[in-house]
Amino acid sequence: ANAVHSVTLENIEVTDQKLAGIRNSAQVLTLRHLVSSNTVPALQIIDGAGVVTLLDSSLHGLPAKRPGPGILNRGVLIARNLTSEGYTNVIENRAGHGDGASGAVIPEYQSHEIVTLFPAPPFSLNLPVQETPEAPWDPLSDWASPSGFGGKPDDNGDDSEAIQKAIDSGATTVYLPHGTWTLKNPVELRGKVRRILGTEARLVLALPEGQPGFQITNTTAPTFWLERLEIEGTKNALVDLAAERQVVLIDCLGVSVSGKAKTELFFEDVSSVMPLQLGPGQSLWARQWFQGFQGLKLANRGGAAWLMGYTTERPGVLVNTMADGKTP
Repeated sequence: ANAVHSVTLENIEVTDQKLAGIRNSAQVLTLRHLVSSNTVPALQIIDGAGVVTLLDSSLHGLPAKRPGPGILNRGVLIARNLTSEGYTNVIENRAGHGDGASGAVIPEYQSHEIVTLFPAPPFSLNLPVQETPEAPWDPLSDWASPSGFGGKPDDNGDDSEAIQKAIDSGATTVYLPHGTWTLKNPVELRGKVRRILGTEARLVLALPEGQPGFQITNTTAPTFWLERLEIEGTKNALVDLAAERQVVLIDCLGVSVSGKAKTELFFEDVSSVMPLQLGPGQSLWARQWFQGFQGLKLANRGGAAWLMGYTTERPGVLVNTMADGKTP
């Protein structure tokens, strides 16, 4: 019952609730892969301030004394790729326009009239959704820390060389112990390394303006993970995409990305401090992405960007899509 923040849920199962599987008042919810098995509605949006986007979900209505709808909407609802069984109707709409929807499969539904600035199809792009690659847990014998190569957190010294040595040690996972680490020179992600893992570490980018903290070059791994980092610095990219790779950022604060290499980019629970630019051959799947700076947030110049749970603050264009780019 609060409209300030937002909630993003994926792969959630609810069963045997008393009132509703999920009940939303004045919140912004983005749900994907919701599975509900209930005698009550799977979803209730109980007031006009509630907004829900529901994707790729299944609603199973169990026998009830008073059969009813799978979704009862008094707010704003967008549903896509929804399957349902056992309910009298799938969606009962008490807001916007139309009565709702019924049937075993709902390809797409909007509770309110679509408004466009130019002629456009009355449905979303429905781009293919790619799941976030799961990070490997390497044996501890394949882990290394810059602490073993002369690096010290919280001393304001340059830790670039120590981090580079940890990467070049042959380790597949390099972890940064808790504390503040400083980069005054770019570090290459190369060799066998495939994961940079912070234990709630803080990373200060104190490089000359325009130089990245990390540059992905010739790592042998096709996928690279950066996780659990807080980054300080708004004049430098955290990572430069200089080689064709999958790149995954999870649980990171203050992220910025640059580079034009063909990339599949994944964000999960990430905040950004600089605009993201996507070009041809670059794709983004972002889950719970926050951008709080002023100005243009996302420039999609020929790439593909799928955003699930996108929060912004301060004035500026949220998304600028051009040059055959696709942004649902």
